[in-house]
Amino acid sequence: MKNTTFGTVFLGGSKTVGALPIKATDWIDYFIDADEQIIVSDCHGADLAMQNYLCSRKYQNVTIYYSGDKCHFNVGDWKTERVYDENECPRLYDEMVEVSNCAFLIWDGESQETANIIKSLRQRGLPIFIYRTDRDALSVIRRNSKLNNK
Repeated sequence: MKNTTFGTVFLGGSKTVGALPIKATDWIDYFIDADEQIIVSDCHGADLAMQNYLCSRKYQNVTIYYSGDKCHFNVGDWKTERVYDENECPRLYDEMVEVSNCAFLIWDGESQETANIIKSLRQRGLPIFIYRTDRDALSVIRRNSKLNNK
């Protein structure tokens, strides 16, 4: 993946993820080192863990997406993007998928919300890097390819 730049990177994942695995921080470091624009939501779980990591690295090229009346988590005091819609979470993630060029997700293998995000990203044909906590493994979906379930 050396010398690859993606532009806008969607970071996210399952709400059951409380701490980032070392393998996941390696990938986030790659995006930081490439000075990618990172977008992440204001949700607890993997999103908050990623925010905490980005803040610990003092990374500033981050936008927090949120819906509703207020942003719940913005640990780095980054710029925010509010998504207005009655059907808040699905619309929020649809918007994030729409503006991203690739994604790195931490998935517990069970979260339907994260599975739906993966499906939306696949429909757009975007590269997706998925760290599966239930398998301690990384899967890569390249444009229009199938998920490697090994």
